[in-house]
Amino acid sequence: MTSLVTLAHRVSGIYTRYSKIHSAVFAFSLSRLMPRRDESSPAACRHQSELVELQGELEKLHTLVAGDQILEPNTTLGREFASAMDEYLAALLNSVKQLATICGRRCQEKMGVERYGEKESRGDRVNYDQSVQIYQRCGERLSLLFRRL
Repeated sequence: MTSLVTLAHRVSGIYTRYSKIHSAVFAFSLSRLMPRRDESSPAACRHQSELVELQGELEKLHTLVAGDQILEPNTTLGREFASAMDEYLAALLNSVKQLATICGRRCQEKMGVERYGEKESRGDRVNYDQSVQIYQRCGERLSLLFRRL
């Protein structure tokens, strides 16, 4: 049996690592996310690699939570928390994948392999921003349930 609290702490650690990469990739703007233009090819490639690693960790946790395994506490609140955790993991995984794609395209462009034009970049950022909003909403619900757990 796996403790939901233990899973929550593992997910929080993954989120912290992802958040640091997000901050390194994007500059803050009140109107939108703006890519940092000074980022070097090795940094973009390293971020992509780190994000792919996080993807793997999130996929394992998502499989664990979505599986038939009994998670503790096995109460109504525990099952509601597990369901919310499942939704959050799926949403966070989607954001991590999208950011990995952005970093991969930037890596390829910086290495001269493939052009990553402004139109594609803007489209990817819009999709990424939407995915971030989804995991944030899921995270708010999860946080409320965690306090009651």
